[in-house]
Amino acid sequence: MKINVLNKFKVLDERISGFTPMIISDEEYELYEDMSENGFIKTPKWIIFMHKKKSKDNVTNYLKPISTYINIIASQQDISTSERKYKIELFNGEKNIIISVDSSVLCSSGVKILLQSGCIYDENNVKYLLLYLASSACNAPIENVHSKLGWRFDEEEPIFLGAECVSKSNVSSQYIGNFDIAKRGSREEYFKMIKSEVLVGNPALEFAFVLGHCSPVLGYINHYRDLGCLVFNFGNESSRGKSTV
Repeated sequence: MKINVLNKFKVLDERISGFTPMIISDEEYELYEDMSENGFIKTPKWIIFMHKKKSKDNVTNYLKPISTYINIIASQQDISTSERKYKIELFNGEKNIIISVDSSVLCSSGVKILLQSGCIYDENNVKYLLLYLASSACNAPIENVHSKLGWRFDEEEPIFLGAECVSKSNVSSQYIGNFDIAKRGSREEYFKMIKSEVLVGNPALEFAFVLGHCSPVLGYINHYRDLGCLVFNFGNESSRGKSTV
């Protein structure tokens, strides 16, 4: 059976309905071998391992589905903990989603975490899945991330970790922790709100506004001079400006 190169993935997805190995011709094997990466084929729905089984008289070509579609699209290096995580795209039966998992996904015990997100794999062929994930991880681009906030001091330079990374050398890093601190609105809208609601002759609001912006400065100074533990607690009735400051 000759398969059009442009439709090869679509044809495979239509022919595969489970994890039963599929026997193919020599012509098909050569076609897919040219399109594979390290012996693995990625279709929109499946990860397939190419396999040859030799006997005395002949060689049988197999395509072994080992899991539903999964691909490591980035290696995430956490500069705040020195840990490695992986950003993974996978097919959950309905659509492709992106998840972030730790490096244990590359071992037989840790790979089971993928099941929670909808990835399905053949446990009898988990060794092939691990080989595929290791190859995918090696080829994935590395991006800096951080899961902690505040100052990081090393031998080279101090770095402030917020929603993004701020440093003299323009280190690039994105926050992936549990807090929702993504940028919203615009700088113009922010300053307009500060001028109209905070800087209106209200010393209490102005003082609270200054305290909020002192945190990065005090954190930096505290690294070199022990300032102790500074805690400020805001308490007042509703609609008095606590959330604003």
